[in-house]
Amino acid sequence: MSWYRDEGIVDVLVIGGGAREHALVWKLLLSPKVERVYVAPGNGGTALLAVPLQFDANSTANVNLLANWVFQREIGFTLVGPEVPLAEGVVDVFTAMQQPIVGPTQAAARIESSKDWAKQFMLRHNIPTAQATTFDEFEPLRQYLLAEDTDYPLVLKEDGLMAGKGVTIVHSHAEAIVWLARIAGTTIDRVVAADFVPALPGTIAPPAAPLSAAATAAAFGMQKSEQDEDLLAAAIVKGMNAEQVEAIMRGDEVSREQMLGPRAAVPAPIAPTNGDNVPAEASADQVDDVAKEDALANDPTYLKFKHDRNELFRRDRRKVLVEQYLQGPEVSVLAFSDGKTVKMMPPVCDYKQIGDGDSGPMTGGMGAYSPTSYVSAAQLDWIEEHIIAAAVKGMAEEGHPYKGILYAGLIMTTDGPKALEFNSRFGDPETQVLMMLLETDLVDICQAIIEERLAEQEVRWSSDACVAVILAAPGYPEAPSTGALIQGLDDIEPGVRVFHAGTRGGKAFSDVIAEMGGGERPSKKKKIDWRTFLGRIDVPDFVTPNDNAAVKAINDSGQVEMRTAGGRVLTVAATAPTLAEARAIVYRNAALINFPGKQMRTDIALREIQPAAEDELNPTPTAEKIVEMQSAPPTAENVGAG
Repeated sequence: MSWYRDEGIVDVLVIGGGAREHALVWKLLLSPKVERVYVAPGNGGTALLAVPLQFDANSTANVNLLANWVFQREIGFTLVGPEVPLAEGVVDVFTAMQQPIVGPTQAAARIESSKDWAKQFMLRHNIPTAQATTFDEFEPLRQYLLAEDTDYPLVLKEDGLMAGKGVTIVHSHAEAIVWLARIAGTTIDRVVAADFVPALPGTIAPPAAPLSAAATAAAFGMQKSEQDEDLLAAAIVKGMNAEQVEAIMRGDEVSREQMLGPRAAVPAPIAPTNGDNVPAEASADQVDDVAKEDALANDPTYLKFKHDRNELFRRDRRKVLVEQYLQGPEVSVLAFSDGKTVKMMPPVCDYKQIGDGDSGPMTGGMGAYSPTSYVSAAQLDWIEEHIIAAAVKGMAEEGHPYKGILYAGLIMTTDGPKALEFNSRFGDPETQVLMMLLETDLVDICQAIIEERLAEQEVRWSSDACVAVILAAPGYPEAPSTGALIQGLDDIEPGVRVFHAGTRGGKAFSDVIAEMGGGERPSKKKKIDWRTFLGRIDVPDFVTPNDNAAVKAINDSGQVEMRTAGGRVLTVAATAPTLAEARAIVYRNAALINFPGKQMRTDIALREIQPAAEDELNPTPTAEKIVEMQSAPPTAENVGAG
């Protein structure tokens, strides 16, 4: 297949609309082999550099249309950013139409699209990972999490693509109850109830007031022998309110008798135990069980709900992995793969939680940096052999050669590196960091992947450090507010990159883009030199100029303004010879950008520069301890053989 036409240049399509895609577009345009980059759908920032296509590639029907468009436009190759098009089979469609594309097939992309499949894959190929159990029904999951002998903390992973927000760490029974209530769409008191009583019209009345957090915590602070679940279940059946339940929990026997009736005896044995019959006089706990079952046994609506509760997971193909909690710093290790050969990228550390010290809910990522002291050169070699290359080899053995970018989310435990997850594409915000450090032409790498000759392709990386910080909208990640004016983009220092994610242009944005060369492809007699437009004249090698001049020019003209249009709005990234210098630069520039309610973590890369200060925020193993653990050669004993 001919890659180039005319003077040896190529058009490229990038699928996606986040800061990751902005970084990829920016890097591709630095190649002398690229005439134009299209992006579908892109964002306000990518539209300043590339031709935006208002196209959603997250459905099979749209993927087919996009493949036809690529064929008609003679696009040199397509680079896929996000995970959803990969899971929908975009690579399969493009390949069937003989259109070059960088990314794994739908079958290979299951390594991300199904956490359960990925876990079983890792076990099949002896890739070191955390132990886990998969549940595809709600009731067994509830019983396991609420059992007295279940040890916490645990990691709960909802199967499928969850935009980086499907993982929750629960540290206690009480936290598990809150999580169960969320995924079941109910209240915590009904989760605690042994029979998960539904709140349906014409059936059992709910409590007059929701059970308080104190009541729930008290329930699981008591011994199982006290039958707290049964007590709460009976309380719900009786329509008790929170105060009445709390009174009984305090041992108020009068309240118990008033609400639940006197403790009675059952004249006959209920069930054999170890070959012996239960004594004729049953315990009060057994009486409560019987009363509760009698109250519900003949309620057809409740019985149907009880059946549907478990069917819910089957019908929606929902699964939950309950995974062993591992301790240690987390590291993202990515690699290029052509299905046979892998070329490693520098390890990157990212930050998933919204707040400093890893507080608050999970997000798609709030910042990243590289290099990291948590992974030595020797350990990176071990990771390449036992995790990255092992996964690519396993995919080939199972008939799904993995071509594209493979992302391994690792945790550096005292037993060595273990894989927490795999992603089937570039990470975000890791990509922003990696593109700042990549020195090899990205077009050459993409060619080598598609043509399966990565083994002969050199991949060079800068020795500099890079720090990237996310600026997020207020309310993110739960309910971000959008539409706010972004100010300060024209004040950014040269050499600092601002990659857009949740942004959009103002009223006259389409007119500005048309003037820059958007819309129909220009004739060969009237080429647009994107580097000249951005001040990129005779740029030596891969030294990166300041493309923020484009933003400044348009803002000064009064023709366009940038507004927030998503949760993660911008990524500010800077490089320098050291992490401390890069960190200082990036935060100095991030402070120049403002919009109402801006959220930003202030501790990105802090643990590498001031370990003691970071420990106060996040009590995890220190960098020194990890480095000490890594100082010995990586053997099966000190790294982990899986």
